[in-house]
Amino acid sequence: MQSVVIVGAEEPLGKRVLELIGSHRDEFMVDGLVSQGSQPRELAELVWEFTPLLVGIADEYAEGAFRDQLEDIALDKGMVDWELPEFDVVAGEGAAERVAALGCDVLVDAAAGRLRYRDGTVVEAPGADQLLAMLAYRPGS
Repeated sequence: MQSVVIVGAEEPLGKRVLELIGSHRDEFMVDGLVSQGSQPRELAELVWEFTPLLVGIADEYAEGAFRDQLEDIALDKGMVDWELPEFDVVAGEGAAERVAALGCDVLVDAAAGRLRYRDGTVVEAPGADQLLAMLAYRPGS
């Protein structure tokens, strides 16, 4: 199973990667998500769905709205506090860098349109039809 960090989860490429990961749960796990913070509900839904270890929010003032949305979703699902996904949040300047430093197998920089593998190989993200193969690529294998 490969670990993936997505910087720019709200970007079109980030959304496409998450869609692909969602349909291939046995091959990938999301260790980190980074968002600008402009869509707190969408980010909260992604956290519920993918349960990352670390969430980065570029706008430090958006963290409160994000946490409010998490609680709203929990209420909608009839969940209690101890059933919430466990993760850490970093917000503000440097959030993306801190999440990217998790040491994942594949880092998706959705804003720049790149994939970076653990061995340092950087590949410009192709069209959506080739993206899954690019994610599944294991350098050195």
